[in-house]
Amino acid sequence: MAPPVIRDDDKVVVQFNHTGSAPILKQNKYKFPASTRFLTIASQLRAQLGLPQEEALFLYCKQSFAPPLDARLGDIALCFHVDGVLILNYCQTPAWG
Repeated sequence: MAPPVIRDDDKVVVQFNHTGSAPILKQNKYKFPASTRFLTIASQLRAQLGLPQEEALFLYCKQSFAPPLDARLGDIALCFHVDGVLILNYCQTPAWG
């Protein structure tokens, strides 16, 4: 049986995978509340990477789909998780789509 997408603590496990020349995170798995907006995820990733606001950052789900910034993380995870983990690829230049 696969692990639940939204855990008992109402959190979603997100794994960030770098693509291209994007900086690599020291830690690539995080837990976020399911109600978190995707914009918040992008902002927190930008902070972890030390990227200024004027530098581009692209996030992809399933290596093709860029979720809307106002989408809830839990909704995205329910549709696109892999074994209970939402895998997001990030890069500084458009990679897919």
